Amino acid sequence: MVLQALLNGLVEASVIVLAAMGLSLIYGVKKFPNFAHGDMMTIGAYTAFYFSSTLRAGIIVGLVASMVFLAILAVVFEFLIFSRLEGRGPVPSLIASVGLALILQNAIRVAFGTGQLTYGIPLPDSWFSNVVDPLTGQQVWINPLQGIVPLVFAFVVVLIITFILQYTKLGKAMRATADNPDLARVTGINVGVVRYVTWALAGALAASGGVMLGFRVNGIQPLLGSSILLLVFAAVILGGIGSPYGAMLGALVIAIAENLFFPFAVLTNTPLEFVLIVPFGIMLLVLLLRPQGLAGRPLGFDLPPLRAELRKLVESVARTWRHLRG
Repeated sequence: MVLQALLNGLVEASVIVLAAMGLSLIYGVKKFPNFAHGDMMTIGAYTAFYFSSTLRAGIIVGLVASMVFLAILAVVFEFLIFSRLEGRGPVPSLIASVGLALILQNAIRVAFGTGQLTYGIPLPDSWFSNVVDPLTGQQVWINPLQGIVPLVFAFVVVLIITFILQYTKLGKAMRATADNPDLARVTGINVGVVRYVTWALAGALAASGGVMLGFRVNGIQPLLGSSILLLVFAAVILGGIGSPYGAMLGALVIAIAENLFFPFAVLTNTPLEFVLIVPFGIMLLVLLLRPQGLAGRPLGFDLPPLRAELRKLVESVARTWRHLRG
């Protein structure tokens, strides 16, 4: 059961990584959390469905088409909405992203309905079914479409993004713009173009994450992307806001912690409804101890008052628990 949970955690992390990297890239250059990112994932999943099932072009063509379409759509969003809010602080852009999310959700409902759709790909036989968890003696399995494909795809995408950010002029320009856009302009970097390219890259990542999530759950519906948006935000915050590499690390921690809770819950008869407590609890703990996240830069301030309040809260809960137990 533990080995199965670790395997499931890696697969879930692969989906979260794709979304978290795009969300982190946008925050790096625009300095606001894009609440429409989950619905951009959903648009990508439905675009792949349209090409693969409606047009019968195949799922590979659908995946590529969805990434291209979302890259273009993300640039349009930046041009029509977010670039016009530049210089007004993060709140107007944040509110605009919430409104955009609602528009996208309802557009999906109008275009495709509210029911669940599938890519129409038969699920192949599971792999590793003859492997036994040495701790529990239970069989371990993973479906190639629901597990192997997202895992391998995310691994390849992470390598590509890492290469772009570290070894290309575009990546260096993106990092410079994220660090200090004014200084980037002085050095001759076209900050506006870099932001458009970053939006395009984030849109493609969102689309691929949506398609892989559709594989993972074997279906798509209008709330597909928004259903994991909180986990994506948790991964970004845990890893360090604005750090794509931190988002990768945060996704691994969040997904594995969440899935490891299941065998613990089964063994201790703990309700599975508490599953989200573990990843978000880890996120809060890391923020209290290391506000910049696991891979973020120092923020220049500490949180001693908040830590003191947390200690008081823990002591209060402990006293209440002892009182209830008599």
